[in-house]
Amino acid sequence: MLDAEFEARTPSEATRAASRQIGGGLLRLLRSALPKADLVTPWTRCREPSPHHPLVLGAGVALAGGAPELAARAAALAACAGPASAAVRLLGLDPFAVQAMLARLAPGIDECAATAAQCAAQLPPSLPADGAPALDLLADYHLTTEVRLFAS
Repeated sequence: MLDAEFEARTPSEATRAASRQIGGGLLRLLRSALPKADLVTPWTRCREPSPHHPLVLGAGVALAGGAPELAARAAALAACAGPASAAVRLLGLDPFAVQAMLARLAPGIDECAATAAQCAAQLPPSLPADGAPALDLLADYHLTTEVRLFAS
């Protein structure tokens, strides 16, 4: 059910494919880090696509004993740290300046995570579906470019 809800809120095929690829990798990591955890999913029984990254992240944090707030915080931090790391590599930015900027963003990241954790208590159909249409279009366009540096 959550998988279908995520699909409905992610219009870009490229973004959905990248989310499943990263989710599959995280699922393999969880299986090796928590070998006794019950990670039987529909994806382990058949050849369905891997689960989406946010679903695996939430399940992994729960299996490790973490609260929804921790999962939301990890997701919010990754949403900022990933592009910051790419900016350092691609634009040649000063890594210390970028880390300082991330430190300044920390209160906002924590606030975003707290809001997301509160939303997680709602039924999936009532969850917000904020969008960024330009990013969705760019993600799909990125698949057609000759040189691709990252999965969208």
